[in-house]
Amino acid sequence: MNTDDELTRDAKKLKSDALPERDLWSDIEARLDAQPKANVRWTYIAAAACLLTVFIAGLSWRNFYETQQRNAFLVELQQQHQQQLRYLYSNFEDQEALAGNWQEQLAELESAAQEILKALEDDPQNIDLLKMLMRVYQQKLMLVERVHNPKWQYIYQSQGKVAL
Repeated sequence: MNTDDELTRDAKKLKSDALPERDLWSDIEARLDAQPKANVRWTYIAAAACLLTVFIAGLSWRNFYETQQRNAFLVELQQQHQQQLRYLYSNFEDQEALAGNWQEQLAELESAAQEILKALEDDPQNIDLLKMLMRVYQQKLMLVERVHNPKWQYIYQSQGKVAL
């Protein structure tokens, strides 16, 4: 005999008018209504968490990108300054400095530049610090130039003035 035939025969033997002891449909309906609300609530919570994560990641990436750009700018600024100093030193290597304490002043300016760079590490968004650093670099260049090549030392041939 086949299993399906046995199953059909056993099903015919069962009472067809059997009723449950209590009303089951109200319990089933209550459970069906309650389940989707819980699932929807968790879906909203999960979606909000995902959006928050994406938002925070976007802010972090933007901050990282801006910091990398600012760091690259600072490195470029430092390299350019060192290049300008080397150029001035090479132009004035044959000339004697006219001031005796110019290297002390240069060391003080370099110390100031290092302090500003440290402050920029803590506050890379501070434009005023960046301007101060650029000003200190310019003062260093002007100091080297003025010590080795002061304006009053030039003789203008067209005016007939004599060198000092």
